[in-house]
Amino acid sequence: MNTKTVRFIIAIVITLLTVLIVSCNNAAPEALSETLARASSVSLVKYDCVITGRDSTGISRGGIDAKVWVKGNKMRVELTRPEGTMEGYLIDLNAHTMYVWYPPENVPEKIENAWEIPNFTSAVLWAKQIAIGNPKIVNTETMDGKACLVVEFVQGEITVKAWIWKKHPFLVRMEQTITNGKTTIEFKNVEFGDISDSVFERP
Repeated sequence: MNTKTVRFIIAIVITLLTVLIVSCNNAAPEALSETLARASSVSLVKYDCVITGRDSTGISRGGIDAKVWVKGNKMRVELTRPEGTMEGYLIDLNAHTMYVWYPPENVPEKIENAWEIPNFTSAVLWAKQIAIGNPKIVNTETMDGKACLVVEFVQGEITVKAWIWKKHPFLVRMEQTITNGKTTIEFKNVEFGDISDSVFERP
């Protein structure tokens, strides 16, 4: 994955986040609010995150694969690039701190102003953003073997479609479409259960 690919995907994500923050006075319909509130409050989960981008002609701009662990306000994200290299991140949302490391050295470095990592890999944070976008239920579908509510909303030039797992309210897929491209974020292999504290220790 090259730098241009990452910037293309991040640009769409940041555009959506900006529009949603501006429109934060909106709210999801009451029937949907409870489901999204539960999806927004998941505090113990592990999953894979796959982000792919396409430009306005449908040409793929590559993608990002990540493994994510969430325990309370702590996150561990391991990004794997197509060429096999990896970046690791430890994030403490309460302390507002983030560390990154790169194999094989695995020397953690504290970084600032890189919050796109938790923003675009966190199913929980995305559920919170969807809730303030005034979404409407448009369908029910099975996605990755999970019965889902399909919700949709439009903010400015952005159309967002999301699939919420009904059995365990959790975001499993989201599509963001704007005039110059489309980004798809999938949350797969979702596991709920205890996660060792050692997962959130720096290398």
